[in-house]
Amino acid sequence: MSVISSNTLFHFTNSADSLISIIKNGFYPKFCLEEISVYSVLKDENKEIASPMTCFCDLPLSQIDKHLDFYGKYGIGMSIEWGKSNGLSPILYVHDNSNILNLIKQLGKRVYNVEPLDESSNLYDNAFVEIIELCSYLKPYKGKMWRTNKYESKKFYDEREWRYIP
Repeated sequence: MSVISSNTLFHFTNSADSLISIIKNGFYPKFCLEEISVYSVLKDENKEIASPMTCFCDLPLSQIDKHLDFYGKYGIGMSIEWGKSNGLSPILYVHDNSNILNLIKQLGKRVYNVEPLDESSNLYDNAFVEIIELCSYLKPYKGKMWRTNKYESKKFYDEREWRYIP
């Protein structure tokens, strides 16, 4: 029987120096540029946002070839238990017409109408900001990704991504 997920969370990078740094110093979030238009909670316009995160995948090694070509051939694996105990979570893939996406957008609009962001807003005590943070665990089913000075089309769903977001 074919396995569709691994008991290991893999993190890949394109340099041995980055891998050595992770081994010596641990994982550290990097800002990743992502298209957010698919789940914009206020209006549907093309936007990108850079969010701090460390990304992993739970792909079985038998299905890792394309992932290695895209993200780098240097990797480290950690157990799912390690990931859970360190706050990692699998992300939720959404498409333009998904019900969960529509619910999050509706919730965002309602909360923003009650508690809009302005200069006096306490960002650490604002429900709208919490919805935006929730959206950092969403990813389009497919889309474009900035990679090596150009946009590349990608079916993100194939990545089986887990994230740590501080």
